Amino acid sequence: MSKCLRTLFACLALGPGIAHGEPDTNVCTVDRERLLALNPQAFDQDMKGGWRKLAENPQCRAAAADLIRDYRNRHENEWMMLIWHEGQMRADVGQTAEAIALFEQCRTPSSSSPGWNQYVDATIAFLRQDRKAFEAARAALSRIPEPPGFHAKDPAGRQISWPLNLAVVDGLGRCFGLPYREAYGNCPIAAGAPRTPLTVEDMKGLAARHACEASASGVVFAGDSAQLDACLKKLGKTRGPIDELRITSRGGSAGDTLRLARELRGRLDLLVVDGLCASSCANYLLPAAKRIRVEPHSYVLLHGSLSRRDAVGQREEIRRQVREIARTQPWGKDMSEAELDQTTQQSIDAFDAGLEAQIPMQEAFARETLACDDWLDVWAHFEGQKPPAGTAWLLVTPDMAARCLSSAKVEAFWAPEAQEAFDARLGFFRALK
Repeated sequence: MSKCLRTLFACLALGPGIAHGEPDTNVCTVDRERLLALNPQAFDQDMKGGWRKLAENPQCRAAAADLIRDYRNRHENEWMMLIWHEGQMRADVGQTAEAIALFEQCRTPSSSSPGWNQYVDATIAFLRQDRKAFEAARAALSRIPEPPGFHAKDPAGRQISWPLNLAVVDGLGRCFGLPYREAYGNCPIAAGAPRTPLTVEDMKGLAARHACEASASGVVFAGDSAQLDACLKKLGKTRGPIDELRITSRGGSAGDTLRLARELRGRLDLLVVDGLCASSCANYLLPAAKRIRVEPHSYVLLHGSLSRRDAVGQREEIRRQVREIARTQPWGKDMSEAELDQTTQQSIDAFDAGLEAQIPMQEAFARETLACDDWLDVWAHFEGQKPPAGTAWLLVTPDMAARCLSSAKVEAFWAPEAQEAFDARLGFFRALK
């Protein structure tokens, strides 16, 4: 095995990231001069010394990154693995832009390190939340032919499979959308997770879920978003803070869900999307939270909101439903056409009155929680025109969430696959803005 391949094993020894809090400067105090005087092998490859000793404490990962930077500067050392390890430390603490800039410097001639550049590409795509580029890099890595006579073990003595780093990339893929420190080397295969990408049957299964339970961290709810209010009453959660709401919802009544979202503003700390948050769930409950986490293999879908423009179709639906009900109920059989028209108009008038009362509430809610217009207006993705036939659901991307959610902190957001990856019957389209 070539020397350049052996140097790549160092990246496997870093170990999984661990959640960390505010750094304790006393804990991160080290003899910097002694460490900076080490030779490169001792500084980078000693699994119990060098910068790694400092990085063992999750609170000290940023200090470890700075230590590697200072070592490179002092020794004018541009060894690729030093740059890579500094990038990993910065990615671990959320310094994403800095990490990407470092990783970009780590590509090598493809003939000297087979598969390495594809691993670099996959890691950068993960940090950029570019699912399409990630899948392309993963596919390219999986096709790298195994060198003749390849036999290698990691620093712990375990056999390393080929291609190198494919298992790491697969872990990033399973936890796509989560922070690097959680996904790198530490991402389990979720039990019962839907197939990727979402299928029609998966969508039906998620939409049919029903749950209302108290958990150690808060509330677990699945079902019609308008029924969340009843669930919170059942659990005695109508007042005071809610630490976490884990939700699976196909949506529900816009007016009822909007009213509940306004009540939850300031009370709901973390909303976790488990599988699906669609329609009114996405419109209102998601922006109402202080923090948001969209789990792997979970989808946020938008398709409209309370709107005078969209009310034309809703009025026609009311007209159809009233006449259909009248034909099947005893009270409707003897109604004249004029009486049926009057009953239909009364239903439409009641709908219009409710809409006029709710739109100002929605506008106020949007001013408080959103920094874009297209979250509640999917027509904006088609230059103000009605979406084409067969286009039903806007797949919210991490970029759109970051752009639009002004009052909620997006902690993790699993990026959906490319639009063409889904069954056309789902009617999905990705954000065009």
